[in-house]
Amino acid sequence: MVAAVSPTGPTASGSNEADDLIPDDAFHAIYGEPLAHALDLATWEPGVRLGGLYGALEHEISSALAAEEPVRRAIRQVLFDQIGGRRDGPREAGVYAATPDDLALVHRGLLFRGGVEACNGIAVTHDGIALSVTQVGVCLVSYQAELGSWVHRLYRRDLRAETDPVQAAIDVVESRNRGALAGGTERLSDLARRGVMAYAERAALLDNSDALWRLGHGNPVAYELLTGSGSMDLLDASLGLMTRFFETHRRFVFVPSGLTERGLLTLADALRPLEYAIVDHMTSRMEAVVDFGHYEGVHAKRARDFVHTYGEDIVVGMYRVSSVGPPCIFYAHADHAHEAALIAMADSALHEHRAFPTLLELADAVCRATFGAGDFTESVRQAYAGAGQPNAFQEEHGSRR
Repeated sequence: MVAAVSPTGPTASGSNEADDLIPDDAFHAIYGEPLAHALDLATWEPGVRLGGLYGALEHEISSALAAEEPVRRAIRQVLFDQIGGRRDGPREAGVYAATPDDLALVHRGLLFRGGVEACNGIAVTHDGIALSVTQVGVCLVSYQAELGSWVHRLYRRDLRAETDPVQAAIDVVESRNRGALAGGTERLSDLARRGVMAYAERAALLDNSDALWRLGHGNPVAYELLTGSGSMDLLDASLGLMTRFFETHRRFVFVPSGLTERGLLTLADALRPLEYAIVDHMTSRMEAVVDFGHYEGVHAKRARDFVHTYGEDIVVGMYRVSSVGPPCIFYAHADHAHEAALIAMADSALHEHRAFPTLLELADAVCRATFGAGDFTESVRQAYAGAGQPNAFQEEHGSRR
């Protein structure tokens, strides 16, 4: 039962291919209908009857929520008691209750005085045949001001040198086909978007912020950084950055959006408003990424050394601020975990329906307004027109994403 309160995080790609196959009966077990039924268009509703599906949607939501209630009770009655009793868990592991006065003190003493600064980023890409452009922007904000924004553009070109035109044509066609088939192009794009953005967000928090507390989005040891997104240069830079972060500034809290750890969120759903829990440390999650990662020899050692040095210093927790909002996960340094939980809760309580740190949403809004896809795409379109080839601009349709 103890293992149930210590779910590991997502693993890196690199697991055995057979392990990734979906069992034949899994689709039926999860979706309540066999895959063959879902593939038979005769069982589908005509599009003009879309409104008639609302009743089924309402029934499924009600049934799913009702099924979760006995699970919540079992978690509170059994699993919560086990959180603080694990020998390999954090020293502060357990479930705690905050008060409105605790959150008010954080509001007056830190948040509204500019004592907490948050950073969020955005990455947008124009992917063309001749040129792909990725724009990465990050913004740093507090409740007193926008503290700075930074942007960088990456230009990916297959032709950068004068060569024999015929041989160049052959090489480009072959390399582009290989890249598409092997996922090489996607890996480079992922490195440019997610890897560089994750690094920039943490670098801005560490080097460009003067606040006592730093608030970040996601996981402090982001998957993209611990794997290097396939680049050992990024891995080396990331390990150096995160080492400086954990050594020189331990007053931080990171809160992810989305369902990044479903097992932990299942536990968090049993929390009552203004409760928080410190559940685990990061060692097992980081080890899972490193063990299944594709590293060269020296880099694998560096990554494992980093995990063994800092894994137990970073704790994983969860909190709920409102009965009408969802719970959240948070990550913090073990030395300041309780303060970090209260800061995340106080900022999330400002918007009880969303129940997510409002400073992170503010940073996200600034990023989208400053570096969003709209103005970026229009700039690219105008650049093609300025080069005399407006028809060469290709915009991917996003309806199938």
